[in-house]
Amino acid sequence: MEEIPRRKRSRRRPRPRNWGTMNPSILACIFQKLVQISDLLLAVPHVCRGWRMAASRTSFFISESHDELNVDRYLHALSTRETAIYLNLLRMELNKTTTLQYRLDRLRFSQHLLLLPLDLILFIAQRTSYLKNLSLPLKNPMISLLAKTLPYWKNLRSFEATAFMSWSTSKTGTEEEALMISCIRLVSRHCKNLTHLGIHGIILDYKQVAQMILTCFPRITSLDFRSCFFSDLALDAILDGARNLKSINLMHAINCGDHERGDHMMMNKFVVVVKVLKERGAKDLKPETVTKLSALQNFTYCGGKTCACCSWFYKVDHFDLYDFIKLL
Repeated sequence: MEEIPRRKRSRRRPRPRNWGTMNPSILACIFQKLVQISDLLLAVPHVCRGWRMAASRTSFFISESHDELNVDRYLHALSTRETAIYLNLLRMELNKTTTLQYRLDRLRFSQHLLLLPLDLILFIAQRTSYLKNLSLPLKNPMISLLAKTLPYWKNLRSFEATAFMSWSTSKTGTEEEALMISCIRLVSRHCKNLTHLGIHGIILDYKQVAQMILTCFPRITSLDFRSCFFSDLALDAILDGARNLKSINLMHAINCGDHERGDHMMMNKFVVVVKVLKERGAKDLKPETVTKLSALQNFTYCGGKTCACCSWFYKVDHFDLYDFIKLL
């Protein structure tokens, strides 16, 4: 019996790794150790996609989760070529963007957003037409920006806005309320498929904001009123009028009672609300209101004065709602 010799299996040599097979996150960590990031940008057209993605993450995004955009390189571009490279890299990242969130705890980013050139804002809006979630601080420049960008964001499903109402700058709260109403009207005009609406940092009354929500968003399913002042009339009106409502969030929201029944109180309601809360504290939810809220699929409430996070509000003499919305 003849024995056939076995062939020796030749081990496959590992292929040499190139830049295209490397993880962009690893490359980004390497690039962060370099001093001259501009040298990486100049080589962008001549290298692989992984290199370009790593260069864009290193150049544009401050946090590791890539949820905060750094626009210094665009604002301080020294040449037209550098600006074109910036936009080319930014276009690659915008293809994966479904959420734009301008965080309140990082004022540097919010201020840069207000200083952005209009052409860059439109550049971002035109390439994120599939945007689903939008969150932003509410200031005067934001209304004009929304008027130009919302036509591109017709597919929005979630929208949140936060007002910066302060004792030192707003004695009545009417300016922030007018901004919020203008913002709600703009969103309702362009975004017909909105299912989630978040409003933070204002006084929620029946005559203005609550009535506007019912008029503009009859099909809303989720409401977020964290860090807001609300009245019983406003909450009851929303619960009775929003037929499709399934979820409501009242975390760190303070119940002011029915303070808006007097017209003289409505003129200076910001001062009145703070004075009333200092004297008697926040009111508890009415039993009939609790019954309506319990019928929803999801209801979140911290308990007002019994909450450990917002109990400090009843102990301080100087009140600023900007500090209060940090609980978001």
